[in-house]
Amino acid sequence: MADAPQLLPNTKNDLITSLVQRELKAQSKLLPFISDFSGFAGKGVKSVAIPRLTSFVAADRTFGAAHDATALTDATDVINLNKNKIVRWLEDSRDHFQSTIEYRMEASKRAATAHARVVDEDIVTALVAGAFSFENATGGSAAITKSDILSMRAKLLKENSEIERMTLVISVDQEAAMLDIAEFVRADHYGSSNIPSGVIGSVYGVKVVVSNNAQLGAQQAIMFDREGLGIAFQQDVQMSEQGENAYGALSKAVAVDQVYGLDILQDAVGSAGAGKSPLIVKLNEDNN
Repeated sequence: MADAPQLLPNTKNDLITSLVQRELKAQSKLLPFISDFSGFAGKGVKSVAIPRLTSFVAADRTFGAAHDATALTDATDVINLNKNKIVRWLEDSRDHFQSTIEYRMEASKRAATAHARVVDEDIVTALVAGAFSFENATGGSAAITKSDILSMRAKLLKENSEIERMTLVISVDQEAAMLDIAEFVRADHYGSSNIPSGVIGSVYGVKVVVSNNAQLGAQQAIMFDREGLGIAFQQDVQMSEQGENAYGALSKAVAVDQVYGLDILQDAVGSAGAGKSPLIVKLNEDNN
């Protein structure tokens, strides 16, 4: 009986799609630091409503006397699933056959990076727009200082944030100023295995991420609580191909896309006005 070779033509794209999904999450600098509600974004859903409740206040009760019951007020933060992102390319099979590059794999990795980049851009845009307070109101830009960090940190704490949920994202031109702050602890001092990708260190217990994101203005910095911004992916990244024989018998058109939405959480709660989250603050008012 002749040997039967095992061919897997129908699973190769599935494997590459899985790689794209992993690559997207690895390349996104800010995705790990916000709340993910993808589990609520099922088929047929155009938006995700995230419920929230006010808090109880404990009070003294006189012995032997009844105490009035209090009720919580409920509200929702809505995340519209309106980000429909796509990357598409054509593969000329004859040209690729003469190349030593495994083009499908390389193109797929770059598609994942493009999707990761646009997710980060949308995250920064939402953080900038949703910040309820800022440190520098002069209209110019200023290098970040220890005083700025302590002030932003204090504002979040007063709005019931927790230090372990906080992240400080800084523009590239703020990195030198951050390194000059004595209280900043570089990531390599406590081992890269203990920190998420993209974190360069911590200051006063707050994780610090440096980003070259185009939406992050010059000398800008944003401190936020992971519960101040939510994202929901309706599906993981999908990839498909179809024949494109105008470029040769075996040529393909390939598309990689995803649908998601993101928005601030705790809208208009505490000290924040409408469209603002009390869990997001920034450094320079106009630098975006």
